[in-house]
Amino acid sequence: MSTRKQGERNSKLSNILFTENITFEGKKFYDWVITISFYSAIHFLEDFILPKTINLQQCKNLNEVKSAYKMPGRHEARERLVWDNMNTEIAAYYSWLDNKSRFSRYTTYKVTITEAQKAQDYLNKIITACALPAATVAPTAGDQPTT
Repeated sequence: MSTRKQGERNSKLSNILFTENITFEGKKFYDWVITISFYSAIHFLEDFILPKTINLQQCKNLNEVKSAYKMPGRHEARERLVWDNMNTEIAAYYSWLDNKSRFSRYTTYKVTITEAQKAQDYLNKIITACALPAATVAPTAGDQPTT
């Protein structure tokens, strides 16, 4: 299955968990709405950005990105890939999804409907950006993160 197809599949599941009345012990799966939205965003963004030349190295996958950036972890490499290749707004949406999904998975399982809705909104904005020509979502000089 292609990366984009997996993103579409995850997006559909996230939407079903958000909109349908699926519960466990009377609680909706808002923590999973956020987590699945994050994983969906990963697939859309990687499909949109890669392949990419980074530091003179042609990168077709995240392991190659990690190597080109000389970073120890995939999460850090992906975050930099997104910040380096998307505008600030899209990169910030991705970072929010990343942080909130970690929080909901490892710190607390208490996620509000408002947070789940925000995850859905941010994912939809990422999906839309990944359907646009690259020049319209590329960062400008002012968009580069400080390191």
